[in-house]
Amino acid sequence: MKIRPWSEEDIPGIRNVIWTTWLSAYSSFIPEKDLKVCFDEWYGEAALRNNLSDSLVEGSVAVEGENILASMRCRWSPEENRVRPRDGNERAVEVPDPRHDRPVVEPDDELL
Repeated sequence: MKIRPWSEEDIPGIRNVIWTTWLSAYSSFIPEKDLKVCFDEWYGEAALRNNLSDSLVEGSVAVEGENILASMRCRWSPEENRVRPRDGNERAVEVPDPRHDRPVVEPDDELL
């Protein structure tokens, strides 16, 4: 596995990882059609392209061969002089794991 900065070519794979994670984590209590509305707004191709062009946003992908296994995005907050996730929650890297029926969520303290 290799971790590298994301690129525009990674957008479909990033969307797939996030959608798989969302379905696994939320579909038992949020209808899939509602998830899809939020997903398309927050993680649509245009939104991800905007992140790529934003100098305050950095993203990485974990890849094996040509397959994207995980993605991570963070934003520099000049006001707070620190890296912070978009929604203000503690940073976590979400990785869909086929061995579990839920995503594996691992805190990434190095980004806090």
